[in-house]
Amino acid sequence: MYTEAVYRLPPLKRSVFLLHRVDELGYDEIGRQLKIPVAEVQNCLRDTLLAIDAALDAMLPTCLEHELIIGAGTTLSKRHWCCRASCIRRSHNYS
Repeated sequence: MYTEAVYRLPPLKRSVFLLHRVDELGYDEIGRQLKIPVAEVQNCLRDTLLAIDAALDAMLPTCLEHELIIGAGTTLSKRHWCCRASCIRRSHNYS
C-alpha cells in the first residue's frame, strides 16, 4: 500500500521523496542534484507526505474491513466451540 502510494506520485515529488527518505540526502544536496531550489525540495516533501497520508487514509477502510472480517471469524469460532461444548454437556446430562 505504502509503496503503491509512493509510485503514484508525480516524478519530481517521487524523486525528492526517495532521495530524502531512502538515500538520506539533505535538502541542499537534493536541490543540487535535481537542480531545483531548496524551497522547492521542501514543498515537494510536504506535498508528498500529504499525498501519501491521503492515499493511505483512502485505503484504510479496506484494511479495517479485513480486520473486522478476521475478528468476526475468530469470534464466531469461539462462539461455535462454546455452544458446541454447552450442547454436549446438556446432552450428556440428559441421557
